[in-house]
Amino acid sequence: MKKIRILLLLSMISMLTAQWKDLTLEDVFKKSPFEFASIGQWKWLPDTDEYLFFKMDTTTKVRSLYNYNLVTGDTSLFLAGDKFAYGSENLKIVDYTINAKSNKILLVTEQQRIWRHSRSAIYYLYDMNSGRIKQVAKGNRLRNVKFSPDGKSIAYVNSDNNLYVFNIDANKKVRLTKDGSFSILNGHFGWVYEEEFGSFDAYRWSPDSKYIAFVREDQTYVKQFPMMNELYKYPVVRWHHYPKVGEANPVLNIGVVNINTKRTKWLDLSASEEMYYPRMKWLESHQTKSGNQELVVTRINRHQNRLELLRYVKKKGKVFWKDESEAWVNLTDDLFFLNDGSFITLSERSGFQHVYHYDKNGTLINAVTSGDWEVSGITAFDEKKETVYLNGKKDSVIESNLYSVKLDGSDFKLLSENLGSHRVRFSPSNSYYIDFYSAANFPLAITLHNSDGSKVSDLAITDKTQFEEYGFQETKFIQIPTTDDSTLLNAMITLPRDFDSNKKYPVIVFGYSGPGSQTVANRQGRGLWDRYMNQEGYITFSIDPRGTGGRGTEFKYLSYKDIGKWVVTDQVEGAKYLKSLPYVDGNRIGIWGSSGGGYMTALCMTKGAPNFKVGVAVAGNYDLKLYDTIWTERYMGFLDENAEGYKNASVFTYADKLEGKLLVIHGTNDDNVHLQHATQLMEEFVKADKHADYLTYASRNHGIRGGNTTFHLWTKITNYFMDNL
Repeated sequence: MKKIRILLLLSMISMLTAQWKDLTLEDVFKKSPFEFASIGQWKWLPDTDEYLFFKMDTTTKVRSLYNYNLVTGDTSLFLAGDKFAYGSENLKIVDYTINAKSNKILLVTEQQRIWRHSRSAIYYLYDMNSGRIKQVAKGNRLRNVKFSPDGKSIAYVNSDNNLYVFNIDANKKVRLTKDGSFSILNGHFGWVYEEEFGSFDAYRWSPDSKYIAFVREDQTYVKQFPMMNELYKYPVVRWHHYPKVGEANPVLNIGVVNINTKRTKWLDLSASEEMYYPRMKWLESHQTKSGNQELVVTRINRHQNRLELLRYVKKKGKVFWKDESEAWVNLTDDLFFLNDGSFITLSERSGFQHVYHYDKNGTLINAVTSGDWEVSGITAFDEKKETVYLNGKKDSVIESNLYSVKLDGSDFKLLSENLGSHRVRFSPSNSYYIDFYSAANFPLAITLHNSDGSKVSDLAITDKTQFEEYGFQETKFIQIPTTDDSTLLNAMITLPRDFDSNKKYPVIVFGYSGPGSQTVANRQGRGLWDRYMNQEGYITFSIDPRGTGGRGTEFKYLSYKDIGKWVVTDQVEGAKYLKSLPYVDGNRIGIWGSSGGGYMTALCMTKGAPNFKVGVAVAGNYDLKLYDTIWTERYMGFLDENAEGYKNASVFTYADKLEGKLLVIHGTNDDNVHLQHATQLMEEFVKADKHADYLTYASRNHGIRGGNTTFHLWTKITNYFMDNL
């Protein structure tokens, strides 16, 4: 018995003195010691319940394309990697597209980034029947390359900014537009539409493959901004059209070109005010009595407080639905047309974003969902079952769970078994879906489900035991009442690994805080850096101020016309809360963020001083007059109508109030938030005799990455907090 007691005592002593395994910055930013669930680079096989994915042969080091059948659970070889050979060259495939009949594949190689979403590449066409491979538009880099619906042709935009069609059987290309240039874009959008509307592909095949509707964007009167690459003996300048607040926007026209005759008919886009045209789609399931195909065009006025849908059969369009707001309206891709011409879409007209069903003339049939909670998006729509699948926040503002509901609003169901963050992809038949699930304290799990939510199988599960020897603390979600009106603000906090309630710890606050955004969310975290800082003795914390998303328009619209007001007010509320905690060192609170988070950080270190000791502002848009039209005017209104609001929202206004240590970081080749934001902010500090630290990354863009850049950046950020906080 005495021996057993001694063994138990030794065991307890061993547990109490156990040494956790430490992360290094190399672990965090170079090679992670952890393996997270993944099913690789995959996509659905058209009109099937199967998906394709690449897999590397560990012996031959060749990637082949495999097929996974959801029904049987079987995996089979779809296309061997040795088929990806062009002459003596083995092609390095980075992506692919399969036509509707699954007998031809577009192979993407040598891909290069243009802006945030757009890419150019060298394309090859592989014929599954003959095994032959040929290059599309040999010698040219192409973008927005797509099969026609019948799979017989390929359309693309060439480097001359013209739209082409390649007839596969005839092995012949045809140029559909002729005026493409640096300022005239056919079939693709310019920078501002891509960045702020997510639009870069600006053409659509008609369902019968006889026509293409395309955008012609004229940037002639949009002022140009220089992007400089200094990593040459003489810097290379790249100009791009960038409309800043109050300046001229690009002018758009929409044409419908006949593939056979090459004749283009231009739509009448006349309107009583300046409009944006970010979306268009052909109606595949509904045609007019004459059999004409209909094109639906989405337009938004420049104020972005009115969105309209127009139906074009001929040249003249007709507005058949509109959505209006006292502040701004959300652009959505969730627009589904039924066979009878009716449609479902999203609107915030009730004060919360919900699904609505309208007849073909835009008259409301019924609200599909309702209540004081938000639908995040329509995940799928099954017309045969009259069922809408959606992600929403009914069970929690900080979550995104999967639900189903009948088209008439009945039979509303929660399908997600575990609450948290669910990214869901339905199969082409809508019979199955793949669920990418995570929560703040639960790593990624990828599972296969029937459409009713019942689980079929685990596809890939992250092994949780691999984290146990690192002693990570759980992230906790809390609500903090504001001192002015007791609004409850959502926040999240993670304590240091070796937390002792009798000690006091420094805090690092992370945020973005932009209009409609959400940082506090029950999902897998932003990476391992927070865990590293917890390990090093720091508390990590985030709070979502008034004006952020997920809580309805009354809460969100507080940010309208002065996006900085509540950003500072409520980050300070968060700091006051932290100082009230007995284990927080109230004199050692730091804050950081990137892009809008960089703006937030600089504003908190100036207007919000002296509540934060250290700040790191990365790629911030410090003065909104220097930012682009679409994003800024959406939330701030027009400059000539809201000059005071722009002044109040500018970090420049408060430069003389800077306190503490601030590090300003920017990429010199940032196409999104130009370097002039940082240089002009530093100039304001000079004028006010205030001192901030300044670091630029030569020729890096908004993401500040490439080569060793990420590791260097985060080493700097880490050391800055450790040296000064």
